Amino acid sequence: MPILLQSRCNSVYLRWLFKVKVLTLKSSLFYEYYRMRLSLIVMLKTDLAKPGRIFAFKQIAFSIVVVVVSALITYFIWGVTHFQSVIIGGFVVIIPNVFFALKAFRYAGARSSKKVLESFYSGEKMKMLIMAILIALTFKMLTIEPIAFFTSFSLVLVMPLLTSFLFKL
Repeated sequence: MPILLQSRCNSVYLRWLFKVKVLTLKSSLFYEYYRMRLSLIVMLKTDLAKPGRIFAFKQIAFSIVVVVVSALITYFIWGVTHFQSVIIGGFVVIIPNVFFALKAFRYAGARSSKKVLESFYSGEKMKMLIMAILIALTFKMLTIEPIAFFTSFSLVLVMPLLTSFLFKL
């Protein structure tokens, strides 16, 4: 069955007649890339969500600094395996947090309050899914020290509770 990209020339009858499967932009792999790129452009234009975005990225940057510093300390005390476990444990939490921050602070304002709520819920679902996949891949593919991994994982997981006292909105 041939695959064609949808255009204005394709009619329903011709698609049915030639049994052509039509791929729209929404079903392609690039759809998510262009949607995220467009949302980044919209985010840069929305001033109401800017303080929340800045606060979220400050928390993420602080988490990265804490993971790198604790990994360096771990490297000098326990060695390379513990160092890798601390880095991996931290970034298993940081990567989903970045996706959550991009998704959650896309909309702002009273007119889009429903979109704000939906983006927070979908961002949290996506964050949990990405975190579960990264944990599964870590234990399946890599050799790590569980205590160092979960210590770093837990530290970065509670980091937003601690950084709310350090950074003000």
